[in-house]
Amino acid sequence: MKKKFKLITDGGEEFTVEAEKVDKRAFTLKRWKSIKSRLKGSKHPFMADIVKRTDDAFAKGINPTINAIGYKVCCPLHGGKIPSLMVRADLGIWLCFSCGKGGKVVHEGVVK
Repeated sequence: MKKKFKLITDGGEEFTVEAEKVDKRAFTLKRWKSIKSRLKGSKHPFMADIVKRTDDAFAKGINPTINAIGYKVCCPLHGGKIPSLMVRADLGIWLCFSCGKGGKVVHEGVVK
């Protein structure tokens, strides 16, 4: 199911995306190292917690999975071709795992 989200960046820029629900899938350690290097510069305080928890899981030999709560879309801010922008409407936040930009979800609606 697709949903339409109105998002706002930390800098105040607004844009709209149509995103699909995330399927559960496992991270590989190689993929995590690539994502982690881009997240280290993130201004979002919750990102440090996510990085620590994921590192701990890999250290214990567990492959973390992406939960099916969020929505994914190609990031319009950097023109990515792979869906890297994740929207968590339940938390009212969004984050692009490629360019590291994030912000708040302003509005949520169903695509007809």
